[in-house]
Amino acid sequence: IAEVATYNDPWTAQDCVVVVPTHAATEQLKRTLEYLSFTPDNPKQKTAVAGSHLIAWPHFVTRRTWYTLMHGRLKSPPRLLTDVEREVLIQSASEDTIRSGVKPPFEVRPGLLPEILTFYDILRRQHKTVNGFERVVTEQLERDVALDRGARRLLEQTRFLVSVFRHFEQKIEESDGLDEHALRALLLTNPCLQPVRHVVVTVPDQAASENGLWPADFDLLTRLPDLERVDVIATEQMLQSGLGERIRERLPGIEEEHCSRATDPTPVRLMMADGKRCRVVRDREEELIAVARDVKWARQDGPQSDGGVDIADDSTAVVFQRPLPYLYVAKQAFGACGVPFETFDSLPLAAEPYAAALDLVFECIASKFARSDLVALLRSPHFTFLVDESAVTHEEVSALDRQLAQFPYDDVPIELKRLLRESPTEPATDHDLTRRAARAALKIVEELTRLASRDRTSRLVTNVLAFLTKHASVCDETDSVDRRLLQVRATIHEVLHDLRTAHVSHHDPEADLAEVWANIRVWIERRAVQLESDQGGVQLLDAQAACYGSFTSVTIVGLIEKDWPQQRSRSIFYPSLMLEQLFQSSSVSPDSSQVARNRAERARFRDLLGLSTDQLRLSSFTLDHLDQDALVNPSTFIENLEALPDTEVSPVDEEARPPVRIKIDEALMLGTVDPSVVQEEAATWLSLRLATNDLSESKRSLSHENGSEGITFSPTGVERYLACPFKYFADHVLELEEEREELSRVSPLDRGTWLHKILQEFYKDWREPINDENIDLALERCAGVVEKVLTEHETAKPLPQAERALERSLFLGSIAKRGLIDRVLRFDAEQDLAVVHRLLEHELYDKFKFKSSSGTRSVSLHAFVDRIDLLQDHTFRVVDYKLGPAPNPKLAVQLPIYAVCSEQALAEIRTTDGPRRGISEQALAEIRTDGPWKVKDAYYLAFKKEGLAAPMVKKGELEQALDDGQQRFLDAVDGISKQEFPVRPAEPFNCKYCGYSTVCRKEYVEDS
Repeated sequence: IAEVATYNDPWTAQDCVVVVPTHAATEQLKRTLEYLSFTPDNPKQKTAVAGSHLIAWPHFVTRRTWYTLMHGRLKSPPRLLTDVEREVLIQSASEDTIRSGVKPPFEVRPGLLPEILTFYDILRRQHKTVNGFERVVTEQLERDVALDRGARRLLEQTRFLVSVFRHFEQKIEESDGLDEHALRALLLTNPCLQPVRHVVVTVPDQAASENGLWPADFDLLTRLPDLERVDVIATEQMLQSGLGERIRERLPGIEEEHCSRATDPTPVRLMMADGKRCRVVRDREEELIAVARDVKWARQDGPQSDGGVDIADDSTAVVFQRPLPYLYVAKQAFGACGVPFETFDSLPLAAEPYAAALDLVFECIASKFARSDLVALLRSPHFTFLVDESAVTHEEVSALDRQLAQFPYDDVPIELKRLLRESPTEPATDHDLTRRAARAALKIVEELTRLASRDRTSRLVTNVLAFLTKHASVCDETDSVDRRLLQVRATIHEVLHDLRTAHVSHHDPEADLAEVWANIRVWIERRAVQLESDQGGVQLLDAQAACYGSFTSVTIVGLIEKDWPQQRSRSIFYPSLMLEQLFQSSSVSPDSSQVARNRAERARFRDLLGLSTDQLRLSSFTLDHLDQDALVNPSTFIENLEALPDTEVSPVDEEARPPVRIKIDEALMLGTVDPSVVQEEAATWLSLRLATNDLSESKRSLSHENGSEGITFSPTGVERYLACPFKYFADHVLELEEEREELSRVSPLDRGTWLHKILQEFYKDWREPINDENIDLALERCAGVVEKVLTEHETAKPLPQAERALERSLFLGSIAKRGLIDRVLRFDAEQDLAVVHRLLEHELYDKFKFKSSSGTRSVSLHAFVDRIDLLQDHTFRVVDYKLGPAPNPKLAVQLPIYAVCSEQALAEIRTTDGPRRGISEQALAEIRTDGPWKVKDAYYLAFKKEGLAAPMVKKGELEQALDDGQQRFLDAVDGISKQEFPVRPAEPFNCKYCGYSTVCRKEYVEDS
């Protein structure tokens, strides 16, 4: 390329076009040509190329920008239609076709229109007319229509597509613009004002690459007026893969010239690890961390003593087949290692946070302004909502969220109006916060309601664009994150503006919001936004762009079976065999398109093996997180390593390498802290951290540091530790608030509180045993207690009439189902021994003795037992209420600990005179009669279970159950005292319901 595209005259250089596959390839090619243009005495120059002293740049273009350049050189041409306009026209053509009576065998959805347009472009780029397509496909299908239902469906599809294409071409002719295919015809008949005289093609054809040239492009090159010279540059490997034969067919009479480097190439050293030619790690992130390790080793080693060269960061390339997810992972992996990187690839626009913010707007309308969607929109950092010329704050939005959470079933817009009408009942400050946020929310509702009505498509898009523009947040252009946001925001606004303009100009049907949003989403998903990358460092490149660079060290990553070779997506309209018969030329190689692509992929890979001037590394991984952590196989291309003749195998013993701290956290955690590795806020934090003389002796908020002697335990907390030590740590040590899903106005916590209060109030006044004779009277008394408790709740938080009836039926029952209270009373009536007294919500707060395998120990404990039934035979029963199911017996400690501690507490009460807080005189008299009280049994009353009562153990196993429960309790106490809080869920399936999932690192624990 340097030899054929070098010009000393800037005017002549403007008549030269170099066709490259991607924008990233353009940037790499410019760098390489500058590198080759250095003077020979420049120490950085490794290769001298004759005639490579560039004075002026030619035009570096992709296939798409080549057509744009040619259009700009015509004299007063019609404007070039945008992709949005062409898609609007194909939408109009499909609607006209359906109205004409030609029905498709499928529903024409917004996502299908781009596929129809792409298929039309493929036909025209393959030099096929619509009439020719109809004739060939119809002849193939009509033979089987009578016997094959699939053939009939394909024939209907063909007739529909042909009709759409004809309507589309007619609309193009009637418009004031050109598409790519009309531009080709115009270029052949209208000479350019400034003609292109030299075209350098550095890309293969479409059979070998998705970014290659089509037959129509080669035809244009052979017939373009004033074009004097065409150079096609390809490697020997690519030509032998079948490209050479196709080029000779497309460009008859082309002369062939073999080129080579002016100097002998330096043998490439294939770096091996652990005796393997390809390094295999866990996942893509580990691949990039391994590259960072190589870079840091190269920095530490300096110039190689074994014949290698000094490797700088910017002369190191990471080559991948697919940019994603490497571009996302690189920021985290290289950032954590302190290794700069640079890339010229683009990221999907749909993956940007601002695109998700746009989703919030539409979801808010679609849900009819549900509380969660409206609050999320108010909280979005991408929007600013003003009230009295000042922005609504997060505190105000949180206050509104808390208020609306009390009325989850109400219509949110109506509730907002009620909040603004009512006088304050809570503290004035809270009310002011709520009112400001409510005013902002109501204003959003009013603005977005206009979008919910059916209207012209252009008007709906205009309203969306107006809302986004009006409430756009203010960004700081000096901040890199804000600059990225401004870039993404401008791109999305450009998409909306183009869509509105296209509908106004060509086709503006009535639509509802769902149809418009589907269209906008399709366009956002198809657009990409360029990364801001100007810091230099390791070069991240796709396989097509890498061939245009010059690198000392190259690492090819992601060598797995499904990426190397890369499989192209197939047509959704016709089977591959039918399309090959449609597009195949008789004089070109009869190989199928997939075979040709595989050959080209192998040739490109062999070229990449010789890309480096010194070191080559290959990398693969075993676990693909993109495919739900599926195991993957290495690529078959790894077998081609022997095909590189100038490769020297250089084994690398990673264990013998000098130790290098790869990640920043290693520099802060291992050995002496190195403050130079962090900057800005992290550096400030580190300086404060290092200012503390002895962190182990400083005051901390953890009350668990002094062993079990300084802790008062609760059986509920210990059970939480047994279920997952990290949950205990987040709750009791970090004191984090548990995230709870708000599904209704009455939470399970509220309902459980009511149940305990109802039963406590009832049993406090009901002294006699419950049996079949008095159970109806007991239920009647309980009904009064239920009404009292619900009324007390309504004083603080009103309940709608329907919801109050639902809660009443839950506790008291209905014709269809028994209530919770009824089930408890029937459990009591079925017991053999009468209850002489009940200790309700009995408090245990003391040091208690527990038996373990190592002896007896004393532990401070504080707990409330739901119920202790004192029985006639001087035994007692422990009862614990559970609205859900009974806990796992292997994890439960509440019942055995309650039983052991209650026995000790009753013994202490019996032997000590004087009154006791919370125990009546009558209860004291019962407890202090006769001998000691012994535990008889213990039950969970689990209301989610049909049978209700869940005994702690089977009969005859009480002592063993108490011993096992005490041992589990003491083991957990020891773990808490030692501050051992690993992420170790006893039942992993419960993790998805955990209230601390946002701070848990369970996925990392599972990986390791």
